[in-house]
Amino acid sequence: MKKTKKLFIFLVCLTASLFAFAACGGDGNSSQSDGASASAEMKYTVTFETNGGSDTASLSLFPGDAVTRPADPVREHYTFSCWCKDAALTEEYTFGSMPEENLVIYAKWIPDRAVRISFDSNGGSAVSEIVAGVGEAVTAPEAPTKTGYTFDGWYTDAELTTAFDFAAAPESNTTLYAKWARAEGYSFVNYYLNGRPAASVPVVNGERAEALAPEGLETDGKWYTDEEFTVPYDFSSPVTADVSLYNAGYTAGLKIENGAVVGYTGSSEEVIVPVVYGGEKVTAIADSAFLGNETILSVLLPGTVTSVGAYAFYGCAYLETINLSSSVKTIGEYAFYRNERLESFGDLSGISAVEEGTFLGCEKITSAELPEGTSYIGAYAFAECVSLGEIGFPESLTSVGDYAFQGCSSLTKVRIPGALTTIGTGAFSECDSLDFAEVAEGNATYSVVNGNLYTDAGKTLVLYFRADKQETAYTTGSETTILEGAFANGDSLTSIVIGEGVTKIERGALKGVSNLQSLTVPYLGDGAGNQFLAYIFGAERAADNGTTGLYVPKTLQSLTITSPVGAVAGYAFYGCTGLREIAGLDGASSYGAYAFAYSGLESAEVPATVTEIGENAFSGCASLTEIKVAADNANYASYDGCLYDAALKVLYTVPSAKTSVEFPDTVKEISSYAFRDSLVESVEIPESVETIGYYAFYGCNALRHLRVPFIGGSRTENTYMLYIFGGHYTVETDEEGEESVTFDNTGAYPALLESIDYYGTADIPDYAFTYCSTLKSVNYGDEITRIGKYAFSNTALSSLAIGSGVTSIGDFAYSYLDELEGEITIPGTVREMGEGVLAGSRYVTAVTFEEGVTEIGRAFMLAYTSSDSSTETYYYYSSLEEINIPASVTKIHPLAFTYAGYNYDSSQKKQVTSPVRLNIAEGSKLTLIDEAAFAYSGIVELNLPASVQEIGVQAFFGCEYLTTVNFGTAEEGSALSSIGGLAFGYCPALAEMNIYKTVTSTSDVPAISPYTAGGGAINFLYGSSVPAINVRNASLYKSQRYWSEYAKSIYEME
Repeated sequence: MKKTKKLFIFLVCLTASLFAFAACGGDGNSSQSDGASASAEMKYTVTFETNGGSDTASLSLFPGDAVTRPADPVREHYTFSCWCKDAALTEEYTFGSMPEENLVIYAKWIPDRAVRISFDSNGGSAVSEIVAGVGEAVTAPEAPTKTGYTFDGWYTDAELTTAFDFAAAPESNTTLYAKWARAEGYSFVNYYLNGRPAASVPVVNGERAEALAPEGLETDGKWYTDEEFTVPYDFSSPVTADVSLYNAGYTAGLKIENGAVVGYTGSSEEVIVPVVYGGEKVTAIADSAFLGNETILSVLLPGTVTSVGAYAFYGCAYLETINLSSSVKTIGEYAFYRNERLESFGDLSGISAVEEGTFLGCEKITSAELPEGTSYIGAYAFAECVSLGEIGFPESLTSVGDYAFQGCSSLTKVRIPGALTTIGTGAFSECDSLDFAEVAEGNATYSVVNGNLYTDAGKTLVLYFRADKQETAYTTGSETTILEGAFANGDSLTSIVIGEGVTKIERGALKGVSNLQSLTVPYLGDGAGNQFLAYIFGAERAADNGTTGLYVPKTLQSLTITSPVGAVAGYAFYGCTGLREIAGLDGASSYGAYAFAYSGLESAEVPATVTEIGENAFSGCASLTEIKVAADNANYASYDGCLYDAALKVLYTVPSAKTSVEFPDTVKEISSYAFRDSLVESVEIPESVETIGYYAFYGCNALRHLRVPFIGGSRTENTYMLYIFGGHYTVETDEEGEESVTFDNTGAYPALLESIDYYGTADIPDYAFTYCSTLKSVNYGDEITRIGKYAFSNTALSSLAIGSGVTSIGDFAYSYLDELEGEITIPGTVREMGEGVLAGSRYVTAVTFEEGVTEIGRAFMLAYTSSDSSTETYYYYSSLEEINIPASVTKIHPLAFTYAGYNYDSSQKKQVTSPVRLNIAEGSKLTLIDEAAFAYSGIVELNLPASVQEIGVQAFFGCEYLTTVNFGTAEEGSALSSIGGLAFGYCPALAEMNIYKTVTSTSDVPAISPYTAGGGAINFLYGSSVPAINVRNASLYKSQRYWSEYAKSIYEME
């Protein structure tokens, strides 16, 4: 109802209004006409204030006319935002009808970017930075304050020459600097520390100054009015005028004696040296004063210092700056040696010479200007200054020492002054960027010809320059001498031809020609006593080039020697790893030892003229596949590409790159080093061979299989395999007759050689394969009856394949076999067994002796032992779990299975014992278990056959798991006659012992042989919990000595 009523009233009102509008329509038109007539008499102006933008034309309009929006103005560095009603730009203008008054509209802008204006008050109070739009007016901040000064405006530069205009912000971030003027009523106290301004402090006139305390420095506590430090200043007096005060502070830890700094023990990184100390001027930094210091970063010297001693800052690896000045007249040798971080050293304007090694290894020095009057630069003075790009030589310079600028890899050019007469050996060697030299007019010693530096009127080449030649080949012209380091900057050269007119090539002349591929020389080396190629590349001795080419570039492939060569000297081409071709040796008479060793030859030729070839002449030539011998050579021959004597009886050299070898039927000897560094994988040595030389197979790192007619060097001498690889052993006997064996160079055994077939018939000798560390299998025939002592010790045998004909195994023959695992079997044919046959073979889990074995040797399988010498602690390792003994065994010798099952657990850091099963076959003939045979083993139950007569001392000592011991059986009885002392000592789990021996008198009771130590007698169960001892005729046991100790535990057997 309410909604309907309101709608009705609204419609009534609307209808009335419409009728009223229609009734007065004529009067309305008349009124408009009158208004237009009035406006024609009065127009108003619209003005557009662009606020720094482009001009916009004003408008002249009648009231009521539409105000049209103009095109947006533009302004550099700003974006137009809108038009505003007010100058403050707070309210946007809406374009509509023209009012009856003039109108001003204001442009609003948004800066394209803002800038930061920072303020450096130059010691005044801090002023916060301002952020403003580029070009905007900036309100100046409140003026800073500074005691003793009045503020004099902001400037755009630190020199205070250009005042800043705050009317418009700059186009980039800017720092403004405060300018100050001295205020009236103040005087200034100016403090000088070691002659340098330290502070300027304003003081109100009439008041007293306070003494400045230099932070971190030692002083005498006084300030002086004179620079000689003689008149102390009175700080109790009022200040009425400016005053200058002086002090000589220094860093704590400096040691100064007689005017010289002689040492430094402080910890400060910045060292300040005083002007005066103890009333005496400081004039020197003594020799070695800061030698090896690794703390100091900077050193500040006073102007009184005139000398810096030898080694003064030697090895100061962290020193970055020192302020040498014109007052310093001398700097000693190696003064700044290896100052690797030294960038700024002041100036050298006071010196007259740069001594040896002064700046050697100063890697960050970029330039050095030597003063006029400097006469010489010592050896190595700037060597290895790798960042040194500029060096200024004065006209007074007469000498540059050996290697003075060696390794200055950033140095690009040098100017040779007129007075310079001596440039030392290698002075500019290894200057990789040096490509230009200029010689001053009037220099009578040096000249530049074709861009290179010469002396002796162009006959002696001093230094080759790359410059802009872009050449890759160089051929000598009128030169007769090439000095050391002459081609130090010749790394662009790939070919050099040295003509026959050159009579002298100094050592290292070609050092630096790192990309050389082809070389022609008139003779080898210096043509006299140093006839090896590496000589002219810098090697002092023939072998210095090494096997990898330390001097001769690896890129050198071709060499031509233009003069006849007689004897090719030893090591002539040693280590020339890239050298493929050598021309000029056609008439050679001999090849010296190692003459071509480790070169890049792929094929070698021996002409008919060669009568002698030295040892290892071709060894290590990794690419050499054949050696060809002239057919008419009377001394040598070639077979299958290998070098032999003329009769094909002696093999001298197998080319290293050959992978297989065939032997002639005539061969009888393989000489030392014959297979050196060979790539052969398998070699079968024919039966015709009688001797193999020492080191014959040295370096055969690819060798996997070898078949031999004898073991070692021959059938009678050097009968051990390591011999032919370069290993050796010696035997020494001490005063008691005990032998000790020492093996040398065991690492010479090839790492890949895992298999050897021995097809000879002689027994395997002592030490036959000892320390053949990767040897996994050895095959031999049934003719072999004896395995010598240590024959397979310390090899990688993974199985125990004892030949069917073997009856004797020597001491330690199979000891310390770390790859031998699981179960092993000793065949019944073995009748003789030495000591420690399988000692130290820690991963064997079971051992079985076949029927026929009669004795188990001493320490047969003694556990592997290691020790910690610092604590004198021993650790034992054994994985043995089962021992199977046949009926044929009669004796088990001492220590046979000591520590069986006993293992050191590194995670628990203690010895842990595992159970061991001891199985003795029925019908056993075993009579003796000797001393400590099973001591510390993991045996749990012991069933000894009736045949056992004797148990040795400590036989089962320390068997912690042993619970039951049976001697014989009820049916068979027992032959037990004696038990040794401690035989079952320290067996904590032992609970029962049954002795089935029939005893009818005291003489039948088994005897106990006590263990004697320290004068006492120790019984067989000492340290164990006494078990129940069940015997026949117990009363007789209880009455006997030693048995009576256990009378309470001895029981009559049911």
